[in-house]
Amino acid sequence: MSETAAVLVAFLAAFAGLAALALGRPSRGKAPPPRFVTLASRVCGIVLLLAALIAAIAGWGFSVGLVTAIGLASLASLSLIFLLAFLPRLLPPLAGLSFLAALILAAVFG
Repeated sequence: MSETAAVLVAFLAAFAGLAALALGRPSRGKAPPPRFVTLASRVCGIVLLLAALIAAIAGWGFSVGLVTAIGLASLASLSLIFLLAFLPRLLPPLAGLSFLAALILAAVFG
């Protein structure tokens, strides 16, 4: 996998994973989601964050890939914070699109 593709896949997978973790949390003033939804979103979020780590390691090797994955997860969390602050209704569609884009890029460049 090329370095550019590894960056894109790792960032998109990290964004989708963090978005899945955020969507599983109860929001203020609303009823909490069912237990199954919370558990499924946590599992999907952790799996996607691990996929981001694997994509970064595949692009650069273990030592640089680990640092790159942490940096890209930080960048994805910052973009998620801005998205939740200004356009929270766009989070579910963007999370799905980023997951699909990461999957397609990994299949094409993998």
